Amino acid sequence: MPPLRQPSREHVVRMPGRSFTTEHVVGPVLDCLYHFHPEFEVTAIVRGHGFRIVGDHAAEFRAGDLTLIGGNLPHLYHNRIEDSRGADWAQARNLKFTLESLGHGFFELPEMAKIRALLARAAAGLWFPEPTAGQAGALLAELARIPDGAERLLQFLKLLTLLANEPHAKPLSNHAAASLLEAGRSQRLHRVMEWLQANAARKIGLRSAAAIACLSPKSFSRFFKKATRQGFVAYLTEVRLAKACRLLLESDAAISRIAAECGFPNLANFNRRFRRFRNLTPRAYRATVRGYGLGRPQPPTPPEPTPREETT
Repeated sequence: MPPLRQPSREHVVRMPGRSFTTEHVVGPVLDCLYHFHPEFEVTAIVRGHGFRIVGDHAAEFRAGDLTLIGGNLPHLYHNRIEDSRGADWAQARNLKFTLESLGHGFFELPEMAKIRALLARAAAGLWFPEPTAGQAGALLAELARIPDGAERLLQFLKLLTLLANEPHAKPLSNHAAASLLEAGRSQRLHRVMEWLQANAARKIGLRSAAAIACLSPKSFSRFFKKATRQGFVAYLTEVRLAKACRLLLESDAAISRIAAECGFPNLANFNRRFRRFRNLTPRAYRATVRGYGLGRPQPPTPPEPTPREETT
């Protein structure tokens, strides 16, 4: 079967006079393209079940599922047409916004500290358990029904506050992605991150990374762990495995070749680490996605669901 195509950029259209976008998607299936956009996205599944990809994470979803996906993180939600039970079987509600939606610097206010931390963690995608998911889904439905005005902004902040106060939100993609937002705040850290991404396939160590940061190995180790909440070796391993996930989804390359390209010359070691990382072998990870019909031509289907801005 052909690989999943590389993600395409989606242009999110915002209605005049509104700071953020709400959508109610209804159709026989959810079958969006594998895509990304600069906006944060809250997605609540109202009806239907299927398969989702967020970054390097791939798993099934069901009604009641609620996620917060950071800007520019590739993702998709997909139902199989053979599972559909009617023209409105698949339903989802979306909220899309940016850090500038409420004005430049709004999320930098002291009162926004918890929400700011939530949005930083969303760089890896977050899944929310019950009862928070249910409460957030209800708030999202209410938000879509509120006419323009200050009450709409208050409901928006109420939703984000609810999500920010959930202690058991689960990261979906690799933890390494969560530090990329913070990397932008530190030129030194950003320089190291870019270097790691470019050289992850090579044999590199703490001393080399410390030199990029212009620090001694001991000082760099402390600096890096404080900035990313991970040790350097653990972080580098996640960067390599995340790249492997992407190549497994987006290419037909042999697993042994992908392992080597991602800095794992020993295939057995790669398989063992990958299984610990994603609870699947590399082969099973690739097969699971393609088994859902992603990345191959689909049989004729009814018209695709159309996202539309909510109206009152």
